[in-house]
Amino acid sequence: MRIEPTVWRALLFSTLFAGVLSGCPDADKSETGEVDDTGESDVDTDTDTDTDTDTDVDDTAGPTGTTISDIQTKVVATGDTVTLEGVIVSSPKTPTNTGFFISDASGGEHSGLWVYTSFDPTIEVEMGQVLTITGVVGEYPEVEGGDTGEVLALPDTETQTQLSIDSVDAFEVTDTADLPSPTVVDSSILTDAEAAEAYEGVVVEVEDVTVTSHYVSGDFIISGGATVSDLFYDADYVRLGDSFASIAGPVYFGDGVYLIEPRSGSDFSGYSDTCGSCATDKCVGDLTPGDIGISELMIDPMYCADSDCEYVEIYNASGGSVDLNCLTLTDGAEHVGYVEGTLEVPAAGYAVLTRRSDEAGYGISGVAQSDYRRGLSLNNDFDTITLSYGETTLDLVAYDNSSEGGWPGGTPGASMMLSDPGSDVGSANDDPANWCASFGPLGETGDFGTPGLGNTTCPGPILE
Repeated sequence: MRIEPTVWRALLFSTLFAGVLSGCPDADKSETGEVDDTGESDVDTDTDTDTDTDTDVDDTAGPTGTTISDIQTKVVATGDTVTLEGVIVSSPKTPTNTGFFISDASGGEHSGLWVYTSFDPTIEVEMGQVLTITGVVGEYPEVEGGDTGEVLALPDTETQTQLSIDSVDAFEVTDTADLPSPTVVDSSILTDAEAAEAYEGVVVEVEDVTVTSHYVSGDFIISGGATVSDLFYDADYVRLGDSFASIAGPVYFGDGVYLIEPRSGSDFSGYSDTCGSCATDKCVGDLTPGDIGISELMIDPMYCADSDCEYVEIYNASGGSVDLNCLTLTDGAEHVGYVEGTLEVPAAGYAVLTRRSDEAGYGISGVAQSDYRRGLSLNNDFDTITLSYGETTLDLVAYDNSSEGGWPGGTPGASMMLSDPGSDVGSANDDPANWCASFGPLGETGDFGTPGLGNTTCPGPILE
């Protein structure tokens, strides 16, 4: 049973008062004749050795003494309204106005908590502010069962514990303070729900980690298995094989995963990529404009979805072998994709770059091949596709399939093919007259293209 503060204060007072009436010793009075809080002299002649002279109500025992740890360890029940004092804002509010994190100054297990702000744009906080904040303790998601609408309690490892507030009146900024130091954890801890639960809401730091997955929709996995996400900051430059001395951020639970949520670029330190060394004649950083060029584009596949079958073919005109690891692709809408991992292409050879997907697509094999990111797409009407590394543009093709543009990309299911790519590929592919619709059957798919197989002379037969 939970007794409200005003009730238990009244009970305490009445108990003490009853003790006085019955002749019980007054614990607030000393045995030396000192004046008590009422101004009356103490005339008791007690000879006991009771040294407990404190009958003042301890303010830390009520709701204002509640800690974040009390909420995270279920000392406070779901649905209770509580007040937290002296907590520190440990993250910005999300761009979508869903909430922010708060922390106890001490850090460590159970020291952080998600504050849900109900998409209210008027609620504004800054990292480092010290708050007194009142809200309702809850878990998300909740599951309603049956026709009665009864709320079923899910295991704590399947929910996000949160403090819900509904307006700026729910908190007061009382001071500013240094942010709590991140709690260093092993990445693998966040893959074990039972162990990770102690760090939900806590600002953690993982050290000496390598990116072990492709970046997908704001998320990537690091060595040890933890996932880094983009609730506040999108590290979209990250590629498979990159490494960091450390990554920090509060832990947010979402979709069954405990996610590290860096708050800004400063939560990443010691970044290192894999672009600087290779076993070929040239690494991507050694390439100059014209060393490689776009030689074929599948912009409107019919056999399967664009996300599964679009591709960009690249011809190596450098005169030696190249490794395209870390090559950057950008479309006209500035969506960016990367070659991630070793991709060796022999002199006068081809590489095929495909959108990352869950399907096999055309099943291209026997050629240097890599995925770029799904967000980069090839428009059917007009687009600009750029190959670059760092600040160096290595090649660019700007196609326009309108009647005025003159490019040959108006045939669904047929790629656009550059006629006989050679050493001048980087300039030859600027002229639409050097391009035609592919006329070589692409296996049994019913589409036409020659990804990685070499291009023949344009023009070919007119495809209906």
